[in-house]
Amino acid sequence: MTLPRCKHPLAPRLLADYWLEELTSSDEERTAARGGRMFGQAHAREFLSITGFEVKLPFDGLAGWKDLRRLSIDEQRRALEDPDRRRRLTDEALHGPYGNAIGAEARAPQFDTMRIVDRPQGPYRTVGELAAELTYHHRDDNPSLCCGLAGRAQALLSWHHHTGEPIWLRRANELARRARNSTNFNGPPLSLLRGPLGAALI
Repeated sequence: MTLPRCKHPLAPRLLADYWLEELTSSDEERTAARGGRMFGQAHAREFLSITGFEVKLPFDGLAGWKDLRRLSIDEQRRALEDPDRRRRLTDEALHGPYGNAIGAEARAPQFDTMRIVDRPQGPYRTVGELAAELTYHHRDDNPSLCCGLAGRAQALLSWHHHTGEPIWLRRANELARRARNSTNFNGPPLSLLRGPLGAALI
């Protein structure tokens, strides 16, 4: 009996060696030892779904997002311009709760694999890549760990750990140096979030 093992044909860039790991796994050897046969199988095209404000978002099932998504597109845009509401929605989108998705149901978003189709042909940037670029180029000299240079350095350092790409380590170090050299802190000297202590820890 032949049992094909199906896997996603086009692994994301961050999992580029996934296919090799699968093909060199010991499952085939164990199956062969018991008289079976396994082989790699790929689909001819990539599986994907389209998300967006005019269709569906991965967050539509969350309580705060349900309230937002009942509004028209223009009303949603205006609502997202409110910093407090945007902060609450962002926190909910990052932490859920997301249920156990079945089949094509929306899952918790993976921003390093969600791509932005903003041109006729690829390659397309992922949401994570665009977020990292905007974090680096953001024009704000607030040095704090809370929401300034030090905090952005921490975010880029996390992205470097995730991708392994040296450019993000260089950019994180650049922002951290700017934060440590700044004299524009608006918090107490020993404040971790708004004072120089937090920047010194990056």
